[in-house]
Amino acid sequence: MLFYYPGDHSWRLGTVDAARTLQWSLIGNTAGFGRLNDGRPFGIGDFTGAGRSQLLFYYPGGFNWWLGSMNPTGDLQWSLVDNTAG
Repeated sequence: MLFYYPGDHSWRLGTVDAARTLQWSLIGNTAGFGRLNDGRPFGIGDFTGAGRSQLLFYYPGGFNWWLGSMNPTGDLQWSLVDNTAG
């Protein structure tokens, strides 16, 4: 389960362990983009065709779309995917 906490702009991933206990790990932070729960568009899906879910959101401060993908260390890695200023 992916969880966004607007208090500190952190993203946490919840996984269930062998004892069926939900374990949370910090996987990213979007503090530099402001509060993502302010009504701007964002979504979760397989946007790259990689067979895995990514996080895509719009940052109105630069008219940019950012894609978050899990890297091998288990953190979200952010990539600029488009600018819609025009």
